[in-house]
Amino acid sequence: MYQVKIPYGDKYLTAEVPHEYKNVSISEETLSYTSSEEIERAIKNPIGASFEDFRGAKNVVIATSDLTRPVPNNLILPPLLAQLEKVGVTKDNITIIIGTGLHEVATVEEMKEIIGESYEELKVISHDAWDDENLVSLGHTSRGTPIIINKHYIEADKKILLGVIDPHQFAGFSGGAKGVSIALGGDKLVQTNHSMLTHPKASLGNMDGNPIREDIDEIGSKVGIDMIVNVVLNSKKEVVHAVAGHYLEAHKVGVEKAQEVLQVKLDEPADLVIAGSGGFPKDINLYQAQKALLHAAIAVKQGGTIVLAAECREGVGSDRFTNT
Repeated sequence: MYQVKIPYGDKYLTAEVPHEYKNVSISEETLSYTSSEEIERAIKNPIGASFEDFRGAKNVVIATSDLTRPVPNNLILPPLLAQLEKVGVTKDNITIIIGTGLHEVATVEEMKEIIGESYEELKVISHDAWDDENLVSLGHTSRGTPIIINKHYIEADKKILLGVIDPHQFAGFSGGAKGVSIALGGDKLVQTNHSMLTHPKASLGNMDGNPIREDIDEIGSKVGIDMIVNVVLNSKKEVVHAVAGHYLEAHKVGVEKAQEVLQVKLDEPADLVIAGSGGFPKDINLYQAQKALLHAAIAVKQGGTIVLAAECREGVGSDRFTNT
């Protein structure tokens, strides 16, 4: 018998199978540096942008993801806040927005969990894609997507996006401008952008000619992004690589590293694929967990079988998802 071990919630799901199998996983090599050290390195060496441009800013917004994304805010925020303080931006001048996209509005308890120790020191609010009073319309992209964005973000002097760079099922990779264009977008923006998912170039891991990614980046250019801090994580959720700086230049460097760390070569497709979503929070609900099926479909033979192991502690997901 052979043992199978798959990330499942906060733990691992193990089982024994009667046949030898091939384990396909992203890099788990031991790092020679800590996650904090890598994040601090990136923040001190931004690519194509400078924290000096934040000097004199009175209203700085930092946007980060909700609980469905494993952004290590507890590690990013301390050095980021210290860097901002060096150029005269105090915590009183900073607002954090939890980017939810079309997910449910983050609760106070969720926001405390997302932000960590810095929560009590900062003003933290949640985005709501259906709250018209807190949305601003800024016209349309060249593809006709309505640019409807959180007004607190638009009204800020300076804007920072935090995020994780992962292969995305139709945006190529996550991170970069997606932290505002989708995470802080109104429902009509997100739905219009995502309606292009059937385009042949709107695919997993593809950035070239991808209409969804190009639309996302165009929105980013119109609403303004002054700095990003993005990370690439391994299967242990350690920071393998971090980038800070311009939302296109720094993101491009991060994507190149993510391609090295998060992509695996397959010799041939398998008859059976037992897949995991990566554990919490990627398997927090069925809506998030099912994204792993696209990865698994690439690895399985035509007519083969896929078994997806996911905890789904929140069940299927939001009512909007189940009622669609």
